[in-house]
Amino acid sequence: MQPMSLTLFPAGRARRRLLALGALVAAAFALLVLPRIAAAANPAAVVSNSEAASAVHAKKVKTYWTPRRMRHATPLTAMPSRRDVAKAAAAAPAIDARGKVQTVPPTRGRADNPLTKVPMANLISNPSVYPYRTQGKVFFKSGGGSYVCSATVVNTPTKRVVFTAGHCVVDEDVWSTNFAFVPGYKNGSKPYGTFVAANDSLYSLQGWATAGNYSYDMAAAVLGGTRKVAEIVGSRGIKFNLARQQNFVSFGYPAGLPFNGQQLYSCPSPYKGQDPTTTNPRTQWINCNMTGGSSGGGWIVQGQYLNSVNSYGYNTQPGRMYGPYFGTGAQNLYNGVKSLAP
Repeated sequence: MQPMSLTLFPAGRARRRLLALGALVAAAFALLVLPRIAAAANPAAVVSNSEAASAVHAKKVKTYWTPRRMRHATPLTAMPSRRDVAKAAAAAPAIDARGKVQTVPPTRGRADNPLTKVPMANLISNPSVYPYRTQGKVFFKSGGGSYVCSATVVNTPTKRVVFTAGHCVVDEDVWSTNFAFVPGYKNGSKPYGTFVAANDSLYSLQGWATAGNYSYDMAAAVLGGTRKVAEIVGSRGIKFNLARQQNFVSFGYPAGLPFNGQQLYSCPSPYKGQDPTTTNPRTQWINCNMTGGSSGGGWIVQGQYLNSVNSYGYNTQPGRMYGPYFGTGAQNLYNGVKSLAP
């Protein structure tokens, strides 16, 4: 096990290294393929923690996440070695990354800034206004610890879905619990309240959940409750199978130094390249210096469409953020959860 820094990027398989510093509890899970596509070996197939028969009640989860627990939750930080990334990539078969371009439009929501071109790691002074309020902070438990990530509300027929990183939902067969999403979070303020996903309402891709392949490090949560999150705060649209050469704006709640996890930041950057150690569809990178806690934060294109999420970085490459390509896998994930009720 190599030493890792807790001050750089959040990411996936490196979470097990972080959890190893505490107690990592093994848990079995049953696979649920949505939609019903190919065989279980397909890395782009959608899987869920369907073994969690009893849903977590929203009241219990909200009670658990006291202001103190939120302040002290640990940001996920990943500094995988290139060898580790390549090994995980080799464990899953490659599939065609490109399909037909699909576009889902965003929605504005009832509660009432367009993005501006600014340098990387810019503070969003008021995350409670649209479209920034579609970004939020995620709190969850895993392996005996409490952790934080970031997520994005996406437009679906049910108005209940957020996208995040796969490692914020499942890591080495251990599925997260007490998953709570707070849109527009700032300095402990929850302007639109807390939205909760039951244990069996978390979904990822086969390639991540069973093989730790960073090309599939993405996940979705279906949020319950009487209020529908996208009706309240609006949503981002989502696009799949685009050309890689996009101008991105990455969002997240970085908690590792020099950040404190209490405010939303953004990183504007054009597409910079791919990680050659990953399998097709290879992960891609942008310029961004956000740290642990920003995992799962959305990469927005054309000012309104989700097109990747913060995944991982290398300690030998400061200022780089890697994210998965939104191809067949992301499209399967969206189509698999878009109509699900909690």
